[in-house]
Amino acid sequence: MRQLQAHSAIDGQWLGEFTVTDAAQISQQLTRARRAGAAWQQTPLQRRLQQLAPLNALLLARADDICQLLSISSGKVMTEALLAEIIPVLDLNRYYQQHAAAILKPQAISCSPLSFPFATAAIERRPYGVVAIISPWNYPFQLSLSPLLTALIAGNAVLLKVSELSLPVADLILQLCQQLDLPADLVQLVTGDGETGRQLIAAGPDLVFFTGSLATGRAVMQAAAQHPVPVLLELGGKDAMLVFADADLQRACQAALYGAFSNSGQVCMSIERLYVENNCFSDFLAQLQTALAALTLGHGDDGDLGSLCSEAQWARIQNHYQDALAKGASASGPLIRQGNYLQPVILWNVSPEMLIMQEE
Repeated sequence: MRQLQAHSAIDGQWLGEFTVTDAAQISQQLTRARRAGAAWQQTPLQRRLQQLAPLNALLLARADDICQLLSISSGKVMTEALLAEIIPVLDLNRYYQQHAAAILKPQAISCSPLSFPFATAAIERRPYGVVAIISPWNYPFQLSLSPLLTALIAGNAVLLKVSELSLPVADLILQLCQQLDLPADLVQLVTGDGETGRQLIAAGPDLVFFTGSLATGRAVMQAAAQHPVPVLLELGGKDAMLVFADADLQRACQAALYGAFSNSGQVCMSIERLYVENNCFSDFLAQLQTALAALTLGHGDDGDLGSLCSEAQWARIQNHYQDALAKGASASGPLIRQGNYLQPVILWNVSPEMLIMQEE
């Protein structure tokens, strides 16, 4: 029986020990989930919505505690935990309460009067059955609960596997689900690492929803194709921001800083490349450097940037930084690490062959 240790991304504080779910247990969970899901999908949609509606009140009542746990476990500052983890889930649940009936209702479609005279057709939306959700470490709450809500409202059961870097968050999500009026075994946790994720896919759920890196997304798709199991992938990117000379440069500067450094840059859609028109390049770069110097590290009341989530992140950043300098890039300063906090840096005079321009 394997065990995983959870530690705080901020200071390495021990957060608990968690037993890894083995392949036999996953198979048993899947059987129970199918049984629970079969009854759940027969529950009228409005009843499903009613049973999930109290989640918002639970989140609001526990917002401070949830933010604290998210901050300790993932390293993000409290503001980021509230704005990017809790509020999106509140908004999504509210949206589904208002619009799920319209989204899921049968939709009539037109047929060709020549090829199919007198024919009628419609799209009918049905649950997949059991959805395996594999969520990432950077936003373990929002990127677990959002697909979980979507799956449940559509009538599915869920097996949820969060990142091995976010295990306390998984327990929190299960506690919240247990406070709702949901059938037993409708939502179950699968605990483990990448190997556990492979075992979960191999068990044969009816859909895999994965959020993570491009490389792991390819592996998930390849593993699911062996059965075959359909997949939905939300993968990383190398997102660019364009700045033209007629822009409000001060506003563009603030947008670039937020887009690049929220959650210490550990965001799949963060701004990673800036393309700036020559006519305003020097002015924009100067403003960006001035604003960058004003950012505050730490989890105090005025903290802007939290900690890195893991040593793997630090190693990746070092590799990108050193590769860029070796190939001719200029930097606003050296990489300065203070515990698990990293002082933000801007690179310019970058070129397409650099890792910093190609890899997330």
